[in-house]
Amino acid sequence: MATTRGTAGRSDGSGISRTAGRKPGVRSAAANLSVPEKRAKSVTLSEQFRAAILSAPLSRYEMSKRTGIPEATLSRFVNAKATLTLETLDRLNTVLAVEVKRKGAR
Repeated sequence: MATTRGTAGRSDGSGISRTAGRKPGVRSAAANLSVPEKRAKSVTLSEQFRAAILSAPLSRYEMSKRTGIPEATLSRFVNAKATLTLETLDRLNTVLAVEVKRKGAR
């Protein structure tokens, strides 16, 4: 005696129902995992410094002269092609006066 399966829940063409045995309206655990949670995106320290460099009234040339950081290094950092050491960020902060925001702080 041959049994015929319905097409409901079939997604991979194998002929096997993915919803067989589940109650109507009940979602699988995997479906619950795929729902992204809405969280506020935290801003990294690098992003805070990049924003400060871009919004500063000084040119990168002037920042370079005042901090001793090569202009090319500043450019690579702003374009996310390089990172800066904490020592370099400290020197940059003498010119920019960035107020660091703690993760999760309001």
